[in-house]
Amino acid sequence: MSASMTKCCQRMVPNLLSSFNGLPVVQIRTAKKMRGGAGRSTMDTGRARRRNRGIRVQDGAFVHGGQVLVKQNGLRFYPGENVDISGNYTISAICDGKVIVSCERLNPKPDSPLFAPVQKGVVIYKKFFNVYPTPLHGKFRLVDEV
Repeated sequence: MSASMTKCCQRMVPNLLSSFNGLPVVQIRTAKKMRGGAGRSTMDTGRARRRNRGIRVQDGAFVHGGQVLVKQNGLRFYPGENVDISGNYTISAICDGKVIVSCERLNPKPDSPLFAPVQKGVVIYKKFFNVYPTPLHGKFRLVDEV
């Protein structure tokens, strides 16, 4: 830059700073380069956090009451005997026993979107999770009898 240009800028800056009706003017410096900040979150990377859904217990496994069998979105798998389903479609065992996964014909409720096709004669098969309780071995006696 020429010397005359620099002198011109030096003359203009005080005029600009004094034109704010007597308010104090503070110069703000900004960083030229980004220094170390927070780690990369899922918002920065664009990848969603895993939801850990799927089958937790395989067919033929022994489970205890309350143990989660399947975590899912919607009804991909259906509850069968001795199995409970929660509001977020998690299927869990009600009692101790052996897990049996079966493919059965679906008999939907009237408020289901699958009800109309089934009434028209469409056959739909879905996987059902069942828990068959283990029989008690009968070796226990009452305290009064002993």
